[in-house]
Amino acid sequence: MLESERQVFSALMNYACLQCAQIPEDRWSEQPAPGVNTPEWTIGHLAVCNDYTLGLLGVPSLSNDNWHAKFGPTSDPALVGSRGPTKIELLAALESGYEAIVNSLHLASSDLLNKPHTILQLRENYKTQGDLICVLMTGHVGLHLGQLAVWRKLAGLPRVNWPT
Repeated sequence: MLESERQVFSALMNYACLQCAQIPEDRWSEQPAPGVNTPEWTIGHLAVCNDYTLGLLGVPSLSNDNWHAKFGPTSDPALVGSRGPTKIELLAALESGYEAIVNSLHLASSDLLNKPHTILQLRENYKTQGDLICVLMTGHVGLHLGQLAVWRKLAGLPRVNWPT
């Protein structure tokens, strides 16, 4: 199920790794301008959001509650700093979440995907669990990788082209 979304998700995860590859660990939590999401927060946030996707698929979370506090939707990128996980840990968590989602998608029944989700503030635009899974795998990831591209530009790093 959700084969097109899985293909987009795969390309986005590849793009995330390409964008992060050239960012030195000592710049991982750098915030080049107020309000700009750091690479550390962006990848941590995407890893945590993979947990939300897994939850919608009926699969247990991979991250601990501490990560949800640091990287969840209401967290502040400026407050993570040196207390956060390493670049390697965050990228590994992102990859683990991606693999768990991809491995779980084929088990998702039509009943599960068509069921209304429980996040009331998102229900106006995304009616079902399937709708929300799709947006978490595609639009949400793309939005944050666009922000990471802006971070790279502000940090003076070269552009990373979309993988072909």
